[in-house]
Amino acid sequence: MGLGRIGRALAARALAFSARVIYADTLRRTREEEELGVEFCSFERLLAESDHVILAVALNDQTRHLIDERALARMKPDSESREHKSWACGRH
Repeated sequence: MGLGRIGRALAARALAFSARVIYADTLRRTREEEELGVEFCSFERLLAESDHVILAVALNDQTRHLIDERALARMKPDSESREHKSWACGRH
């Protein structure tokens, strides 16, 4: 989730291990897609297809509770979800 500064850095590290990287964001970043070789997708597709989901998004009213029970239910049974620390350190 998210392809800002932190999301790009995480994507580059995953790609170094030959991982397939897809991302969902409120803003499609075609330049970064071409530079990194990542693919934009819907939030629903990201949840359904990903083995690992890393939230690299700012904490605000739109992202608070982004991963709720419904989102967890849409994820693959053996997938993992992680929050980037700066996301989790906002006001709750």
